[in-house]
Amino acid sequence: CDCPGLVFPSLVDKNLQILSGLFPVAQVREPYSPIACLAARIPLVDILGVRREEGDVSDPDRPMSAWEICFYWAEKRGYHTAKAARPDVYRAANSLLRLAVEGRLCMAMRPPGFTHSDNDYDKSEIEQANAYEPASESLSSEEDEEESGDEGTVPAANRFAALGDDPY
Repeated sequence: CDCPGLVFPSLVDKNLQILSGLFPVAQVREPYSPIACLAARIPLVDILGVRREEGDVSDPDRPMSAWEICFYWAEKRGYHTAKAARPDVYRAANSLLRLAVEGRLCMAMRPPGFTHSDNDYDKSEIEQANAYEPASESLSSEEDEEESGDEGTVPAANRFAALGDDPY
């Protein structure tokens, strides 16, 4: 495929592209949808430690919207607009997106088709993988005795010990 530039995957949602770092945070025009996507997958309100104000008349049991999370994060971090000194919600949203892209807010997803049932996968493949032993570790006892008798050999326990002697 001859393509000038970068092609973003079309099968992945735009919010997930932003959160995984495929789309630059600086080019995001509307950062509240990725924040909502992040808040739906991790306990963002608890991690950030943001709380509604006591004078808030909205339903306290209702989960916070992405804009509210950004609003209270801006208040907590001291992000304010220059003229009106209101909380800078856009800057707070960008800082949260940058925290997610840097890995400070960890989000993990299970692969498509994953279930918690033990019967949905083939256990024989896992047992075969666990029983596999590389050929280099399965030396016979006679070969071990012969190698241990040589003075110039390096013990198998430390594979990088030979790199310590610099002949130059």
